[in-house]
Amino acid sequence: MKIAAAVAILVSCMPALGFAQQHASGWTFPKFPVDGLSDITFPFGFSVAPRQSGYHFTQQFTFQNVSNIQFASAGIQPRADVGGKPTLLATFESFIPGTTTTNANCRGGNGITGITCALQVTANYADRYSVVVVNTQGTTWRGSLLDNVTNKSTVIGDWTLPKGTGKIVNGGAGYVDYYPWNNNENVVCNTLPFTEVSFYGPVSTNKAAIGGTYRVLRPVGQCVNQVQLAVTTKTTSFRVKLGFR
Repeated sequence: MKIAAAVAILVSCMPALGFAQQHASGWTFPKFPVDGLSDITFPFGFSVAPRQSGYHFTQQFTFQNVSNIQFASAGIQPRADVGGKPTLLATFESFIPGTTTTNANCRGGNGITGITCALQVTANYADRYSVVVVNTQGTTWRGSLLDNVTNKSTVIGDWTLPKGTGKIVNGGAGYVDYYPWNNNENVVCNTLPFTEVSFYGPVSTNKAAIGGTYRVLRPVGQCVNQVQLAVTTKTTSFRVKLGFR
């Protein structure tokens, strides 16, 4: 369906971190193991996304025994070509207080309590990519970038959550965030650059997690009715065309 609505859609119970321009959906598994997940995979398709910095396509998730306003995320950022080769940045972040890391790809998280891990790689935008999140031991989690066509997997980073943190719980949010406008009250809505991305249903190796799906909730945000926005929602995917060419 085609709509001219907000660039943000309020989803689930996950906070939006004050993003200025975004579009969002909520993911869930209709059938989910009661003891949570030790791994989850978030696939992305962005074959026609412009190869330039600005947008962050991200999935949020959280864990047992933490507040539902504390979460982690896994995402993809298009980048300008490097040396004539298409490039992307993969991200793996925790915004949970007390998260630690020793990984060289990781640092303090975006001015907010937590850790951001990032990896820039040469990429084929025609391929579908996934960020794979796996519990390696105890409360330590690893994020890896997977090219679903070549099956090449590269570690983005890993971090350790506070003692007592459990497994991944059911449900979270997916965002298309134009981060240059974050926390900026003086945006010009009709200058929002164009992008397009598809979020595909999350999957897990846990066979009790079945049928990862998406839902769209009510629009919010400062550019309501002022941006071009086309949304296509299917049971297992969510496509966003956002901004001006």
